[in-house]
This record gives sequence, structure tokens and C-alpha cells, in this order.
Amino acid sequence: MSSCEFGSQFPLWIQTQKDVSVLDLSNATISGGFPIWLHRMSLSHLDLSSNKISGNLPTNVAEKMPRLTTLLLGDNLLNGQLPNSLCKLEALEVMDLSRNKLYGEIPRCWRDTQWFVVINLSDNKLSGTIPHSVGHLSYLKRLHLDKNNLTGELPVALRYCKELELLDLGENNFAGSIPTWIGENLSSLRILNLQKNMLNGSIPPQLCQLRKLQNLNLANNNLREGIPRCFRKLIGMVMEKVPGPISEQAVAPSASEPAVTPSTSEPTATPSASEPVVTPSISETPAYAPKPEDDDTNWNREK
Repeated sequence: MSSCEFGSQFPLWIQTQKDVSVLDLSNATISGGFPIWLHRMSLSHLDLSSNKISGNLPTNVAEKMPRLTTLLLGDNLLNGQLPNSLCKLEALEVMDLSRNKLYGEIPRCWRDTQWFVVINLSDNKLSGTIPHSVGHLSYLKRLHLDKNNLTGELPVALRYCKELELLDLGENNFAGSIPTWIGENLSSLRILNLQKNMLNGSIPPQLCQLRKLQNLNLANNNLREGIPRCFRKLIGMVMEKVPGPISEQAVAPSASEPAVTPSTSEPTATPSASEPVVTPSISETPAYAPKPEDDDTNWNREK
């Protein structure tokens, strides 16, 4: 029933249904709070994206919908903080809460939710650091945390998410250097977006170990020097020389991906329909474990 315009309210006949496992009411012009009657259904897939649903997420979502494997609530008007109960949805694989008005910190309880494949929390108002418990998400393939107010250094626990194909942390306030473990441990990465942060130092040559890398965006940070020459060995990219004091090389994906050019100014790129703009460039002007208690200062994955 996607794109069916029901008006501002959920139809009454839907609210009385029980034997429903898949409910797609995306882009249906629905407004109001998160529907409390959903717990009467046996949902595994819920898509209410692109509506005008507002208010907080229920704190007992795991108790009410324990069978959920897919939760799509992106492009709504949800606000408040992310409830810890999201971590108790043990079957959840795909969660999209992007393009809302959520704020506060990301819950630090992901050690019990290990089946995630996609997490999209982009374009909200989330703050604080990335919790080290994300290191337990060993099946995670796509992590979107871009366009928030996240701070701190990139947590070393992410090195254990070895299935990651897309890591988008752009347009936050991350600081420190680009960690070498990205190249050493995340060998499946195809897309890496770190643009518009406060990262400093140089581009580590370990990124050249990412043989599957197609899109890279490091623009608008405090990075110095240039793109390592070993980037020429990345088989997913095409290298060509460009003038400029920072780098001799430009990196451009294949014909099906956006063209990119490293420079000292804001790059321009044309994104594909399904992937974010990613540009391997450098700007001198910054934009803008298990653990019993998820201790960010002493995280040991083996415990």
C-alpha cells in the first residue's frame, strides 16, 4: 500500500488486523504519533517512511514487536532520543531512522543485537561519540551516521565490523587522525565518506589496502599532504593527473559512479541514484566489546 494517500490518519480497517507480518504504508501522507496498535500484529517488516509521523519512538518497541527484522521510519518528524529498547530487537537486520529530528546520544547497548546488516541514522541531531559496542555488529554491511553532531575520534571497535561495505560518517565533528585500521581491517569497504569533519594528519597509506574501494570522500577536513601514490593500485578507481599543490593525482570511479577530483576547494560531483556523493579530496578549510558496561576507555572485545 505504498504511496496510497490515506489522509492524515491510519485507516480504521488496518488497525483491526492481526495476522499481518509485512506492513508498508510508506509515502501515504499519514501524520500523528507512532501507532500504538501495531503490537496487535505479528510484524516482521514495518515501513512507515516518508510520512509525517511525529513524537517519540515507543520505549517498549522490543516488547511490542519482537519479531521485527526490518524497521523503516526514515523521512518523518520523529523527535526525542533513541530508546535503549532498539537494542533488544534481537531479530532486527535493517533499521532506517534517517531524516528525522532525533537527538541525544546513540544507545550503548548493541552487544545484544548482532544481526544488523544496515543501520541508517543519518540526517538527525544525534550527539556524543559512537559507542564502542557497535564492534559487536559483526554482520553489519552499511552504517550511515552522516549529517549529525557526533564528536570524538573514530572508535577502534569499528575495526571488528569486518563485513562493512559502506561507512558514511560525513558532516559531523569527528576529530583526530584517520585510523590505519580502516585499511587494515575493513577489506570489504566500497564506500568511505569522512567529509566535513575535523580530521587532521595525513591520509594513511593503509587505505590503499582497500582493494574494493570505489568511492572515497575526505573533503573539507584539516588533512595535510596529498593522496598517497599507492592509490593508483586501487582497481576499483581510475587515476589521472591533475594540477595542484596538494596532490598529483585525482581518483575517479568507473563510468557508473560519480566523477571526483581532489583539490583545495569544495569539490563538485554528480551522485548516482543509489549511493552518496563521495570524493577523495582534501581541503585546508574544516567544515563546520564486549564490555560489561560499554566502557569507552577500556574496550576489550574478547571479554
